[in-house]
Amino acid sequence: MLDFVGNGIENLPANQPPDLELTCVPPETYLREKKVEKNTYDNSWRVTFTLIPAKRNVPIDILCHLTHRGKPLTETCTYTWHQ
Repeated sequence: MLDFVGNGIENLPANQPPDLELTCVPPETYLREKKVEKNTYDNSWRVTFTLIPAKRNVPIDILCHLTHRGKPLTETCTYTWHQ
């Protein structure tokens, strides 16, 4: 789960969510249940997903950012996930 806020993205209406750009390395990693939704508590945008590794005990680099009409709205959040 990631929350994105700032740079005016909190002003996007809940019925017009930004687009999710989510990638993993290694690319064989399976992503499912990807969702972007408005967090009404602080008007941030919450990203949730389920990650299923292709191999056991291999670190996975996750890169995630939000876009709107093809333009980036947020910085790219990076995280290395270890099993």
